[in-house]
Amino acid sequence: MLDYGRASAVFAAAFIAVVSVVAGPLFGSVGIAQPAAPPPGSGTADVEVRSVPAEIVLERSRFGAETFHLSGPDAVVAVDDVRGNPQLTYAVDIPDLWVTIASRRELRGAADGEVRMAFRPEEISPKLIAERRYEATVSIWLLEEGGEYALLYEETVTIEVER
Repeated sequence: MLDYGRASAVFAAAFIAVVSVVAGPLFGSVGIAQPAAPPPGSGTADVEVRSVPAEIVLERSRFGAETFHLSGPDAVVAVDDVRGNPQLTYAVDIPDLWVTIASRRELRGAADGEVRMAFRPEEISPKLIAERRYEATVSIWLLEEGGEYALLYEETVTIEVER
């Protein structure tokens, strides 16, 4: 006599196995799996730096945390004619602290217009902060087709420490 409970379990397991194989990497073109996004730096865009903060501060974190973090206005970049997936990198390098903070933004699907880039939240130990100000380099880079970086902006700024 046929055991319907066992037959249902076997059928369900076989169905899941078949769907997994069909949707898996061997048969990805079946349409169940989503196409992979193009990797960062596999495209191009016309980019113009509109504004970069003139004043950046290292301020003590709130709510009892003893760490410091960068604070300042966003950088604003105009993008146009985005093709593929170029990537913007907004970096602040503070050599005396051995700290580089970089925010990255993939432009895949970005509409023409302005892109705002903020500092990545990075906590800096108070044990590293010995001075009242530090020299830093602020830069914006575009990673395009072929893995080539184009420097769009670079300037040395003085970062004040707010205790």
